[in-house]
Amino acid sequence: MKKIFFITGIILFVLITTSIVYACEPCTNTLNFEETVNKSDLIIVGQRIGEGPRSDFGEGYGGPDWIKVRIIEILKGSSQDTMIKVNSWDAMCSYGIIINDNKNYVMLLQERESIEEEFQYDAVDFGCAQKTYSVENNEIDFEGNKISIDEFTNKLGSQATRKILDNKSQDQTSVIYYIISAIVILIILFLIIIKIKKKWMRASLRDGEKNNTWRSDKIDDGLQSICPATICICSL
Repeated sequence: MKKIFFITGIILFVLITTSIVYACEPCTNTLNFEETVNKSDLIIVGQRIGEGPRSDFGEGYGGPDWIKVRIIEILKGSSQDTMIKVNSWDAMCSYGIIINDNKNYVMLLQERESIEEEFQYDAVDFGCAQKTYSVENNEIDFEGNKISIDEFTNKLGSQATRKILDNKSQDQTSVIYYIISAIVILIILFLIIIKIKKKWMRASLRDGEKNNTWRSDKIDDGLQSICPATICICSL
């Protein structure tokens, strides 16, 4: 009896493993960038800020069912929300958007048709397309090259609808702009003060020289007025 249970267990394990492997077979055809863009409903620069329940129960052979994404910029499409839920793992299959850190990424998304799901968006063609591009220092790692967000947006052609939703980066840029402006103004004021101070010192020196000349003239006049009197006394 024990042997029967043991053999049955092995058969079930093989069947389950085989079904999972079959279910997670790689795509027979993967859409290129242009094809993915055409089928995308929403292309964003976003950041993962949370995740849903995990199908693997923390065992490490899968991941969260969905991830919560903060939209920083919209590059194509539109969204009324600044926070969206995006499909990630389907059991052990990485069909959705797989992001394991809190860095910024360009995400190419397709609306999920089923309203029963907890998430709103999924990867294009159930993952058989281009999914994400990492963003660092406002540069996108696009097919091995670093390009700006503007350059990436230009690649979207007439489909591009760039819009900044998260003002955090704008606020940081504004703060930096104001700091630089304040430094420039302070430098200009400092130079003006130095120039005024130099002029004042020159004027003071000139006034001092005039005062010294005036005093010398007074002393000479005094001596001249004293000397005749002395001569008169001496002549007496």
